[in-house]
Amino acid sequence: MRVLLCNNRSGLYYEASGRWGASREQAYDFGDSHIAAKFAAENGLKGVELVIAYNDPSLDVTLPLEKPSRIGGPLN
Repeated sequence: MRVLLCNNRSGLYYEASGRWGASREQAYDFGDSHIAAKFAAENGLKGVELVIAYNDPSLDVTLPLEKPSRIGGPLN
């Protein structure tokens, strides 16, 4: 299992070089979801998802790191 950051608009993965690339295999493995989320927040990364990546991509779990915007007012 690997912990990756993916740009949800471009589909590119964060690489150790600080660049974004298309290859899951070359993506930087943060090793821990808390570390990845903290890195994204501290570096002002917007539109990124946390990806818990497995050898079989069909098993991957993807979580947005931003709160979704509200579509209306609060529920009464």
